[in-house]
Amino acid sequence: MSLTDIHKTVITNIKAMLYNSSLLSYQISVPTQELSLEVVADDVIPTSTQIRFSDVTPFTPGYIVEVGDYVILRLDAFLIDVISRLESFGYTVTDADSWMIGFAVQKIESSIKNECNVTLIPDGLNHTAVDMVCGKFLFTLKNTSNLEGFNLDAALKSVQAGDTTVTFAIGQGSMTPEQRLNALLSYLMTNGRGEFTCYRKVKW
Repeated sequence: MSLTDIHKTVITNIKAMLYNSSLLSYQISVPTQELSLEVVADDVIPTSTQIRFSDVTPFTPGYIVEVGDYVILRLDAFLIDVISRLESFGYTVTDADSWMIGFAVQKIESSIKNECNVTLIPDGLNHTAVDMVCGKFLFTLKNTSNLEGFNLDAALKSVQAGDTTVTFAIGQGSMTPEQRLNALLSYLMTNGRGEFTCYRKVKW
């Protein structure tokens, strides 16, 4: 995904909201990935595309950062996935969506942490978390009558292309558009929750 100025503004605004998020850690990146940063020594004054060695908090357990590595803030990568997913549904993200997307991220992050009794969202639940955030965001827009410019058929086709076991009766007339939208939102907010048990830790 090529980030526009609007995308970068949305990401910046959301990051300002989530200063306590566990997503504010770094994961390994590649030099060509947008928003990736080169790790430099602590005695170097970093440019806008660099980060000091001591400022990197790795997300991956056991990962030891080295000078010359490239990293990306996990929250940046997560938000890029959320924005990409929404736009694959035919929804155009705008600056006005920043607060609501940020709120959805907070809600879903807290929900996953509480249900799994963890302090970090496991890597294996990243795609599930992205869909849950998108579902929560779109559900809120629908309930506030602000779901404009949303292409239901494009969204349904996007989901079915990624999961061939899902059917929303497109073009079959067995469900109204409202019912298909509700089914889609329910799918986004609940699909993958069964995987939580793989990461749940026992409370003592």
